[in-house]
Amino acid sequence: MTKKEVMKKAARNREIQARMREIYTKMEKERREEYTEEEKREMAELTSELEDNRREILLSKDEAAIAEIREQVDRNKQYREYLQGVRQKREDATTTLAPKSTPDGSSITESGAINLYIEDIIDTKENGLGRPVGQSFVTGVEGDELYPYSINDVEMEEVGEIKAINDQALDFDNIKVQSRRVALSVAVSNKAIDNAAFDLVAFVLYKIQKAWRIYFAKKNYSHANWQGNKGAFSMVTPGTITMDNTIGAQIDEKFAEIAEIGFDDEGCVVISPKMEAKLKHTFEGDGVAAHPIIDNGLLCGHPYVSTKHINYTLNGEQEYVKDTDEYIGIGLFQYLPIQQHGLVRQTVDATSAAVAKQNKTVIVFSTEISITELSGKVNGANGTPQAFMLLKVVNPSA
Repeated sequence: MTKKEVMKKAARNREIQARMREIYTKMEKERREEYTEEEKREMAELTSELEDNRREILLSKDEAAIAEIREQVDRNKQYREYLQGVRQKREDATTTLAPKSTPDGSSITESGAINLYIEDIIDTKENGLGRPVGQSFVTGVEGDELYPYSINDVEMEEVGEIKAINDQALDFDNIKVQSRRVALSVAVSNKAIDNAAFDLVAFVLYKIQKAWRIYFAKKNYSHANWQGNKGAFSMVTPGTITMDNTIGAQIDEKFAEIAEIGFDDEGCVVISPKMEAKLKHTFEGDGVAAHPIIDNGLLCGHPYVSTKHINYTLNGEQEYVKDTDEYIGIGLFQYLPIQQHGLVRQTVDATSAAVAKQNKTVIVFSTEISITELSGKVNGANGTPQAFMLLKVVNPSA
């Protein structure tokens, strides 16, 4: 088998596993405990094809492809055996996901399960969670760390050769972060756990990562004034911006206002998908110089994020709802860092009555997260963010 054929088989296996997850997710959404007859046939065919492809890859002697299959199979085998063991013992189990194992056997590595780390369930790469350009995400922070953040600057002085210069003190305002517990659960049918061909690890990670993306999108982009972690747009008073062919210039002016205060880092614009569609067909300039507001993946030269959450808030009943108005957010997300504190705990529930009745195993992940706004401490701002603006879109006057 040629290298190209091996790669084709490996790609097909990924498609098969994605399709198997789709079938399982559909069954979950419809609250069914069994596959339909058609789904059973398709699952059997997919399982058979998956095993045939794996067998052919193993016979190909392609070391990289073989190593990838073995790693995937081993990870699933370990995790499957771990969940089956918890279920058979008829007792719940709690382990921790950390970059290192502990001698008391409390870590998921020492427990004999899969070597699963916090980096596996929270993708920390830039924009990996739909996070904006510039925002930092640090994992494994011990305790509630202080930010040694300077809230003023020093200035150069021009003096005579023998004249003493004035003392200038840097005023450091230690900003204490406040972490809050965050938890989510993934229910997996025992049928999926027992199916050796089902990519169990990928399914669990997919569910967790999706939950994280939704959580951070709500916190980063909405103007919902949450009781716990909240984003900067919930802390500012909305201004207005006019929806016409000068909207690009208006956004640049807002960034200039932020820069005049002293925040001249790269900024990011946050818009809804509806606004994105409008701005792609809104032109500024005349004649041959005319160009769309959004061009080459940038909004007037600025990175941007398209998300529905920019238009969401909390109503009087503290429900997360869509605002009746359209908003644009601009900000320097370097000043809204995210931290994950301590360990991530994985608790497996295979014994409770509700779980047993549904023939499922529930995996709960919990940790602590902090989101800290930093720009509100500069120049005596009294906590109001200065590196962020929320702008309500209004139509031009007649």
